[in-house]
Amino acid sequence: MAKVAERREACPKEVDMAKVERREALLERLAGKGPLLAAMQRVTVVDTEGGLEVRGLSLRPLEAEIRLRFRGSALGLPQSVTLPGPLWGEALERPVREVALEGKEVRFGGEGFRFALTPLAPEEEVEFALLQGTVPGQAAQGEGASFVQALLAVRHAAERGERLGSHLQGVAVDLGEGTLEVAATDGYRLAHVRLLGSGDLRGRYLLPLKGVDLLVRALGKGDVPLVVEPHKGHMRFAWEEEGLEVELALPLMEGSAFPDYLPLLNPLPGSLAFPFPTGEVLRVLQTLEFLADPGRPVATLWEEEGELLVRVEGPFGRGERRVKVPAPKGFQVRLYLPFLLDALRFFEGKEVLFHHPLGRHPIILRREEGAVYTAVLSPVI
Repeated sequence: MAKVAERREACPKEVDMAKVERREALLERLAGKGPLLAAMQRVTVVDTEGGLEVRGLSLRPLEAEIRLRFRGSALGLPQSVTLPGPLWGEALERPVREVALEGKEVRFGGEGFRFALTPLAPEEEVEFALLQGTVPGQAAQGEGASFVQALLAVRHAAERGERLGSHLQGVAVDLGEGTLEVAATDGYRLAHVRLLGSGDLRGRYLLPLKGVDLLVRALGKGDVPLVVEPHKGHMRFAWEEEGLEVELALPLMEGSAFPDYLPLLNPLPGSLAFPFPTGEVLRVLQTLEFLADPGRPVATLWEEEGELLVRVEGPFGRGERRVKVPAPKGFQVRLYLPFLLDALRFFEGKEVLFHHPLGRHPIILRREEGAVYTAVLSPVI
């Protein structure tokens, strides 16, 4: 705003500085969505006196659609223009101060730079159909920032599953009875988050990994009420952030949304369960990791004299360390080391419980402000 003040003193009195300030605030908000718009193949800008609407469309293989509405602000473009999304998004990542249509080009200007983009011809434009109208009512809600954390928590498991050739290459979202659940598996473990929400929408849906990336990029870190609705083979998300309305439609994948062993998330009565010092165990494993068998890295955790011991062994040696925490009598489990390290890094510094249903998959579990974060690990036989 200091630059606006300087300009206020330098400009003639007839310049409406309120409009200048609104335009600069609008450009700053648009710049914040630059990486998101860069993921779109087509971006159409509709500028009116009532506000500005930016609609983005990604084509195959994702086929997603986004709409941004800015109320009470306008860039001053005299008409609707459609620009190539990647170039438009990259342009906005610069400190843009001016945008104007000059001749057949949309010109961008800022401190020390100036460039122009050529709008697409009418025959190159595409129809925006997924977000006609608005996402209705309170279909289902969860806090945006928590939802992003849930997606990030499970995304890595799904991404690893894609590399391993797992049947699941997306992230599952389950809407039901006041909860919103997110899960993904790679065949060796399942990462899962349950969030408390509101609304009466129910169903299980599978989102592609690229769509998850796009949603995370769109939501950022904003902790905002999020409305979710299935629509025409897509999942529509809607939220508001400081006068900006955002809607996003992502395609749904076909197939079973949740893996068969989702019931593992509810440990059986009689399971061994004890507080687990994630930070200390992580530090111990990192000191022993170099000893692991590169082809089959395994960590063994077990109880000895009431305390927890950790062992890593491989073809060239073995290392053991004692962790000064109580462990239940008879506790012993062998786990794939990379997956255990992933879970410990996610939960590091948090108070968690280690559930070990005998003969079943161990679970690291944390409850936090209405959410349940779980990592399900496959034991090594």
